Amino acid sequence: MAKVIGPFSNFKGSIGDLTFYQKNGQTIVRKKGSGATSTTKSAKQLLVRSQWNNIINAWKSLIGDGQQPPFANRKTGQTNYNAFMSANMNQRAVFLTDEMGKSGASVLAPYKVSQGGLAPVLVKAVDGVNQTNIALGGLTITADTTLAELSAAIIANNRGSIINQSKDCYNAEDRILYIRMEQCVDPYTGIPYFVSTQHCFDLGFGLERKVWAVLGEEGFQSRNGYLAAKSGLSNAGEVWIHLRKDKDGMIVDASAQTIVCNNPLLSQFTSRKALDEAMESFGGITKNTGMMSAANIEFMLESFVEENAAEMGIGDSDGDGSGSVSDSGSGTADQVVISVAASPSNGGSVSGGGTVAKGSSVTLRAEASSGFVFSRWSDGNTQAQRQVTAQSSTTYTAEFTATGSGGGGGYDGD
Repeated sequence: MAKVIGPFSNFKGSIGDLTFYQKNGQTIVRKKGSGATSTTKSAKQLLVRSQWNNIINAWKSLIGDGQQPPFANRKTGQTNYNAFMSANMNQRAVFLTDEMGKSGASVLAPYKVSQGGLAPVLVKAVDGVNQTNIALGGLTITADTTLAELSAAIIANNRGSIINQSKDCYNAEDRILYIRMEQCVDPYTGIPYFVSTQHCFDLGFGLERKVWAVLGEEGFQSRNGYLAAKSGLSNAGEVWIHLRKDKDGMIVDASAQTIVCNNPLLSQFTSRKALDEAMESFGGITKNTGMMSAANIEFMLESFVEENAAEMGIGDSDGDGSGSVSDSGSGTADQVVISVAASPSNGGSVSGGGTVAKGSSVTLRAEASSGFVFSRWSDGNTQAQRQVTAQSSTTYTAEFTATGSGGGGGYDGD
């Protein structure tokens, strides 16, 4: 740091790696990054830092191909980004090291992506494929179905209740946004990341254009009289959001939605082991709050993890995905999230689950890859295809065993 005289004596700003500022009537110059910074970190601070990498990078992935997921009831002056961070911090904890965060890593998780006063779009898995509660009446979507026909079917068959019509119904000019997310892993670096694609349409517009030509087939199918996905989720996630605009075309309200996903990678980054590695990458706990001993700080952290594991989705210490992990991804008290995963991730594919009504029956399926056979589910059930009753948000992990002979496995049942 140095004082400046001459032509820069009244200058404020930056040139190259130098910063100029005024103090007591004098210009001070400092090299960027040379200022004194606090390096002390408490357990609570590290818990936040260990989560924010994935939330930040997840937001970047979500907005990479379209509009920002909306939080219509955010506080004055708060951005959608701030609302997204606030809604998901300490709710669905995914832990990345500092190095992974700087590398752009992102792990797909059941994050809340929108909030508002409109009724949520409910999703349930039917035969392994997610189906919404957006009724289509007798419409069957085909390659020839137009946006006009789809708009008319949605408006006519979702008029809402007499008491809560404004929140339940779909009006002309309302928007339906479908986001599909795919979990990937860089083949060279091993860094996980996910990509998203967005498809949306305003009810009553683009009338003669074909639905699949404009929106694609993945999130706009008809199943059992409702709007649905085309296929089940494997290393992927999806969400449908109902949006409402004002007369100027600005989004003013939204349904509260959480990503429904099936991501086997998730268990690796939601364990106590992942939390410890992330904390260590940020330098570990260095702030001895209240002159607490190291043992007392560790006890406090352990207690926090134990008390909040279910709400935050923190799994076992090994992070192998073998246990059931609770998930707070449901939109209402009457919904629960049933997630499925595979162990090892290349051992086979799994399908089923989603955000479903509490108490409903859900079909789960596991199919082994070549060279593996299905062994059992994490709760001990040995049927590759099974029915579970959705009493609480749970992850079911299908465990596969290598055969060493190139053989595969199949469904057990219909």
